[in-house]
Amino acid sequence: MEIIPDFLTIIRGPKPINKMVVVENGAPKKIPNAAISRAQAKTVYVPDVNEMVRLQETVGNDPHMALISGYALGTEPGDQYELRPEAEIKSAHPSYRSGFVQIGGTKVISRTKRNFAASTWINFDRDVDPDCPADLNDLNDTDYVYRLSSIIGDIMGAGLVIVPSTSGRVRFKGEPLGKGGARYWFQCKQPASDDLGQQLMFAAIEHELAYLKHSKSDAALIRTIFDTSVFSRERIVFDGMPTLRGDGLTLDPQKLTVQDGERIDLDRVKQYALAERIMLQRSVRGIPDNTEIQTTLDGGLSWCDEAGRILTETVSKTGSVWQTVEGQLQLDTPIEVKQGATTPRDFYAMGVAKLRAQYPFRQGADGWSAILRMEGGMPSLFDVVSNTKHILSSADRKALAFGSES
Repeated sequence: MEIIPDFLTIIRGPKPINKMVVVENGAPKKIPNAAISRAQAKTVYVPDVNEMVRLQETVGNDPHMALISGYALGTEPGDQYELRPEAEIKSAHPSYRSGFVQIGGTKVISRTKRNFAASTWINFDRDVDPDCPADLNDLNDTDYVYRLSSIIGDIMGAGLVIVPSTSGRVRFKGEPLGKGGARYWFQCKQPASDDLGQQLMFAAIEHELAYLKHSKSDAALIRTIFDTSVFSRERIVFDGMPTLRGDGLTLDPQKLTVQDGERIDLDRVKQYALAERIMLQRSVRGIPDNTEIQTTLDGGLSWCDEAGRILTETVSKTGSVWQTVEGQLQLDTPIEVKQGATTPRDFYAMGVAKLRAQYPFRQGADGWSAILRMEGGMPSLFDVVSNTKHILSSADRKALAFGSES
């Protein structure tokens, strides 16, 4: 008999793990809590929306709790175990790759994709984005789900639990922190496939639920009315209570919206062939018909923009959009690293593998969001905020390799 995986994972950290809202210079600001290194974990059985409501009421009133979108195989009875970083596990078990091991009498596992199985529960994570077209940003819950029905046909009558985001619960001096987003939890007939995020991304483009978001670094990023990267089975979902620090902040009680209904049939999600994906990416980006494009081995697009940069864009199976920019990073581009200022030319001569850096192509103040690293024997710069990698031009790479001036 086939087991229907109506399971999720509940985790509890030693410190608050959900978002924190603080008051800085008289204004509220959302910041992430400390990174989760260790957490107690347990698989929970969630057979219907009523049980999902009970789970959300538990998690939503505890700042130490969060969920994982999938579950570790073999933990269906609900035995408790501990999540630990893979590097820590390997220090005790050097050959560790996957599965459970014992460390000091504790049953532990790493939170990696190969250790988790997909659940029949998925969530559409909706954020309020000022760059999103108003006709999509201002949808009420009913209209939002209706727009999703264009990509998943039977979603209107599906069982649903809507969980407000942090912004939807926090008030500052009695006023809502902002127009908050929400997570829309649906139960499905089958677990999510590895490429669900990718397929929903292209479905959103086809049905005009996607748009271009222009970052402070002037990068044009494809976004949809939901976060396409949240469907990974090992992904943490921060549905727990936020932590408040500062005068004037208050927290509203959790208000869930519940709808009884059937399960979604994920087999009805359209599968897009490579040619269709190329056409849709070209369409949403507005790449002129006379612009030559090439395809990469992993199904991405590569083209030259008006500024003369060579751009390569790939939509991963998880739905994340990755972009490589060739030519904007130059040999003498000044880059701030924690050790001081450097350039790709000087970094190449250092003989180190990577350095934390500030992203030089973003306007305004910037944290250490970039990584300057050696890749394929050449310097590259990766920005974790926009999933953008910068590489040197072909001429600059040759200059470094052969020791000539560029």
